[in-house]
Amino acid sequence: PISVGCGAFTIAGVESNFPSPRINTAYMSSGTYDSMLDLRSVRVAPGIAVAFNDKLSFGVTGNIEIQGLRTNMARSLDFLETVGNGNWDFTAGGGFTAGLLYLFNEMLNLGVSYESHTWMGFHDRYIDTLHLIDEPPIINTGIAIKPVKNLELTYDTRYINWSNVKIAERAPIDGGFGWRDQWVFAVGGEYTFTIGGTEEELRTRLKAPASNHDQALYISQNLKSGKVMVKDEDVCLHCGLCAERCPTGAWDMQKFLLNTAQAGAQCRDKQMSLNAGELA
Repeated sequence: PISVGCGAFTIAGVESNFPSPRINTAYMSSGTYDSMLDLRSVRVAPGIAVAFNDKLSFGVTGNIEIQGLRTNMARSLDFLETVGNGNWDFTAGGGFTAGLLYLFNEMLNLGVSYESHTWMGFHDRYIDTLHLIDEPPIINTGIAIKPVKNLELTYDTRYINWSNVKIAERAPIDGGFGWRDQWVFAVGGEYTFTIGGTEEELRTRLKAPASNHDQALYISQNLKSGKVMVKDEDVCLHCGLCAERCPTGAWDMQKFLLNTAQAGAQCRDKQMSLNAGELA
């Protein structure tokens, strides 16, 4: 099966406000600049994912990014204030992300992804200071272990290649940030608490409470998530989407009977009489 989607989210931001200018005010005609930097980014990521089989899936997104910058930094050569003068300047850029997910079994999953270098456009207002701020490529691997039904443990390793971005690698004296490549390690865990109960109590906890006790509920077996699926015939449209899209296979719709609305007997008898009169 193939799935498509689109996401929009913020991914990064830097804001620095210094109590006084970074450089010696003796070199400056005024001591009111070279004290602020504000960088913000938002990303729109349309993507597609393909499940080759029950175990292996592949996905890719296009990363469309909007970046905003404002600063009153001093230029590195003459220490004069940037011509941008603290006003916002926006530019666009792009890249891509690709990832693989492999499900070994119900207890073990492994994933790996690669996020490309994000090539940004020029900040024209700040051509004399921070005119180009690209974002680095990132390699990420992760593993998820589920030792028991309701407990999942995760571990991720991420490598951020700042040396691939010139402005990040350059020393501050050369107009850069002086950042080094990063290794990021993260661990996490999730425990799902499943609360059991009687059918009477379950009827009140549904998103659409089942108050008609004359109508029986269809309840699935326990799913991998530790939960159950419940079907109430009073609200079910019999559209088949639950069986078609259910990721756990909890429902299997093989056949169903649909009775449409019919006219009453009096209407049918009257119509038959009219037809008989016309024939006579």
